Amino acid sequence: MGVNASAANPHYSPSQKSKLIRKNNLVLIDIWAREKQGVFADITWMAYTGKNIPEKIKNTFDHVINARDMALDFIRKELKKKNFPIGKEVDEIVRGHLDNLGLGKYFIHGTGHSLGNSSCHGKAFNFNKKSKSKIKTNTPFTIEPGVYFKSRFGIRSEINCYITEDYKLKVTTEKQNDIARII
Repeated sequence: MGVNASAANPHYSPSQKSKLIRKNNLVLIDIWAREKQGVFADITWMAYTGKNIPEKIKNTFDHVINARDMALDFIRKELKKKNFPIGKEVDEIVRGHLDNLGLGKYFIHGTGHSLGNSSCHGKAFNFNKKSKSKIKTNTPFTIEPGVYFKSRFGIRSEINCYITEDYKLKVTTEKQNDIARII
């Protein structure tokens, strides 16, 4: 769980200078787990501990949510054509959207990854600039765009999905569409 500037590190863990959560703080909650002998789930949600979310945080969150949904729309369009997208194609959609908003240099993390049985990061495929692997059927994966302003704050939205053998995209976690308020 990252708070304010800690959330600007996409791989932050509380063992790295833990922060107290106080009033008017941004909180990034990144949780992964699995059932015994199962596949991992990996989700990230954003929360704010005050009544009035700062405009910069709210706008950045909206841009990240739009990028996430654009990735999902792209995957669905490709599946309608019976085409399994390549990881870098999905990443390009997200990266292009954030670049157009002037946020590309703050997108320092890949768009997502497959989920595994021994780790939340699977080895089947990734969504990043270099990925040449196609999405595979019945292999769970994340879509998790994020924008990270060094030493200030970070915003990420992470969901889990898989593709059925009949070319349907299934989202298996709830999509966060608003920053949760903790008052």
